[in-house]
Amino acid sequence: MKTKEQVSDKVKDLIEKNMDAYEGYIKASENTDNMHLRDYFIDHATDRKSFANELTYQLKAYNPEVEVDAEGSLLGSLHRSWINIKTILTGTSDQSILEECIRGDRASADEYEEYIKGYAAACPEITSMIEKQLNKIVDDLDNQDRLKAIL
Repeated sequence: MKTKEQVSDKVKDLIEKNMDAYEGYIKASENTDNMHLRDYFIDHATDRKSFANELTYQLKAYNPEVEVDAEGSLLGSLHRSWINIKTILTGTSDQSILEECIRGDRASADEYEEYIKGYAAACPEITSMIEKQLNKIVDDLDNQDRLKAIL
């Protein structure tokens, strides 16, 4: 059985990952000239910010003492910096931007699955939300693969 602190730390990791995804999608929207792709990235940024907010709300209900800093991670910041350097050196390619988004979403899906495998019994309300968000991320990955094929 996971402790309240362990569950809280894991959910905070998911919140951080969603903030990283939010920032990444915003950065991706700034680096494409394709209006449809830009709108797609902005929609997904909004989704990820919403995911972070929903998780924060549920986490505070589960553990009112927990402190949540929904700023994103240092690793996410470094990844966005790498995207900026890569864009400067190689030019902007919608294909490469989308590939980075897919890579990030696959990592998010892995973290969500890790929660479900190891922490699901701890709080049914959080688990239900995480399962719903994971399904959305998986659907997004399917759509991104289709987008990649037409770029």
